[in-house]
Amino acid sequence: MMNSYTKGVIACLAVGLLLFVGFGYSIYEAVLHANDNMHTPLHSRIDNGGISEKREATAEPGEPLALLIAGIDKTAGSGYGRSDALMVATVNAKAQSVKLVSIPRDTKVQIAGRSMADKLNHAHAYGGPDLMVQTVEELLHIPIDHYIAVDMDGFVDVINTLGGVSVVNEKSFSIDGYDFPKGTLSLNGEKALAYVRMRKEDPAGDAGRTSRQRDVMESAIAKGLQVGNLANIPAFLQSLSDAIETDLTLTEMLHYVSAYRPAAQSIKQLDVAYREETVDGLWFAVLPQEEVERIGNELRTHLTIN
Repeated sequence: MMNSYTKGVIACLAVGLLLFVGFGYSIYEAVLHANDNMHTPLHSRIDNGGISEKREATAEPGEPLALLIAGIDKTAGSGYGRSDALMVATVNAKAQSVKLVSIPRDTKVQIAGRSMADKLNHAHAYGGPDLMVQTVEELLHIPIDHYIAVDMDGFVDVINTLGGVSVVNEKSFSIDGYDFPKGTLSLNGEKALAYVRMRKEDPAGDAGRTSRQRDVMESAIAKGLQVGNLANIPAFLQSLSDAIETDLTLTEMLHYVSAYRPAAQSIKQLDVAYREETVDGLWFAVLPQEEVERIGNELRTHLTIN
């Protein structure tokens, strides 16, 4: 089963999705089929023009918006699958910044239609992206403008299509049969996935893993923006369409690209404090109310919502 180490990597795909497709204007017709593969609208918003109930009007290109990014594990069986990694990204073009908050997958929440509190990652399994988005909106009291769901098997192909990523490793370690010495490393998709997995051997624990996730994310974004990768756009979009499901259309992505590209210059990851709780043998991450309010307030401020 996929672990929560994928959070930062998933953010790379989400932010990169908005940035990279901008280079595809000249080859739009050649990659139009990718839209059919990726585009899955939120059914609960069809009658509302695709707008969150927590907004009075849609966020136009250039206005602050919020993305929900999820890593979906479908290997355990059929159906929607569980969201084993969840991240909210708020993007503010005017402030030229992105804020990322990783929500523990085992966060104790109330899911609509369930009589008892449950784990956040079960929302997608019960009701797909609609219920997942609704649950996160109710948890943080912010609008989620769009969602991006990522199959991590496809993530490997995306990184490989980019020709790999480069990172500076500050601690030598080995994991999953790969060795990662200190210094500058070039990673293909398989090695990049392993690189962000390591936590137990890191003295910094989750903080160290988060740092590696951010490094891979920023390297992938920079790699995708290089002019030399223009010729790879058809293959890149094909790999994205195999890895990603989103309510964004290609046309919307193209409109967003120029508006939000400056925001990628500053990416800040927010930490979430929680306590552990076991109920009937099930482990939960419990976010104190003051922590939920702190995170929600910071994201709303970044979204310029009162």
